[in-house]
Amino acid sequence: MSSTLRTAVVGVGGIGGRHVKAVASHPRADLVAVADLDVEAARVAAEPHQARACESLEQLLEQEPDLDAVILATPHHLHAPMTLTALERGLHVYVEKPIATRLSDADRVVHAASSAGR
Repeated sequence: MSSTLRTAVVGVGGIGGRHVKAVASHPRADLVAVADLDVEAARVAAEPHQARACESLEQLLEQEPDLDAVILATPHHLHAPMTLTALERGLHVYVEKPIATRLSDADRVVHAASSAGR
């Protein structure tokens, strides 16, 4: 892994926009992509940082195969499935709270993170 983390942010409404700015300004991170269902909002967030704008986590993962980490700032019901998808790709994941909306899903996320060494 390089000295910087190639990072993407999924969800730019509310706190997600703050994550975009934080990643873009961090010396050990490289903001490479921003995703949001509102692709125009993703473009607005990504453009000042020369990052790619995507409309979904899946599109982001397809277009950024060398990604190291993802920050998930999406609606709560999407946290567990998106976290599991990112972990399956070997990514580091920062997910906003709650980690999941059901205890069984949270357990799956914790197990997947542990198994992936993330």
